[in-house]
Amino acid sequence: MRKFIYAILICSFLIVGCEDSDNFVNTPQNVDGLSLLGLVNGRTLVYIQTDTTIDIETFAITVTETNQSVLITGTGDDWIIHRGTDKLINLKVGTSSVIQNGYWKEINGLDSLIYFASPPLIMERSLNSNLEWEFFTPFYRPDTTAMFLPFYYANFGYNAVKEYVGIETIITPAGEFDSYKFDLLLYSTAFGSEPIASVSEYFVPQIGLVKQEIKIGSLSRSLVLANYTD
Repeated sequence: MRKFIYAILICSFLIVGCEDSDNFVNTPQNVDGLSLLGLVNGRTLVYIQTDTTIDIETFAITVTETNQSVLITGTGDDWIIHRGTDKLINLKVGTSSVIQNGYWKEINGLDSLIYFASPPLIMERSLNSNLEWEFFTPFYRPDTTAMFLPFYYANFGYNAVKEYVGIETIITPAGEFDSYKFDLLLYSTAFGSEPIASVSEYFVPQIGLVKQEIKIGSLSRSLVLANYTD
């Protein structure tokens, strides 16, 4: 069933891509997947987040626009992704992949790293046209807020299938980029046949995530890079 879903997604993408074939390349350039994450100590990325919710019963469409700030800190093989200034997730860099080895939570007034027993694989270091992998990110429910929806590597509570699609030109307020596109299908269980959510992510070497599109139930969310600083 999942392969059937993949086929539909790929065919739909190719049909759209035919309108502007010069902006899409099927084979990856010689790039280390690590560079796509833009792991630079002190880097701040500011996104325009647009949430669109459709209420079928009242036929009402609500659009909300906010700014989201991501701070990256770390060095070597140990990195922290902050939501604003609050620590969110921890990344570990290996020779062949980058994993999300845990999340941060305040315990007794101190920032504490909660480790995952089976860390999700966030990015392969070697890209190829047939690249696809599966992973599970355990649930995370902060004490005072609802569970995060998928946000900048953090797909809390989902089984995910991630596929490298190709290179596509993206225009954002921060500039025009040749980006590496990945599609994710998120499932509520490892045995789910229908995805709960779908995500498209666009990464640029040495910068990081420049665009993310999410569809989950009645909510459509987009993150577009507005600016970034080192």
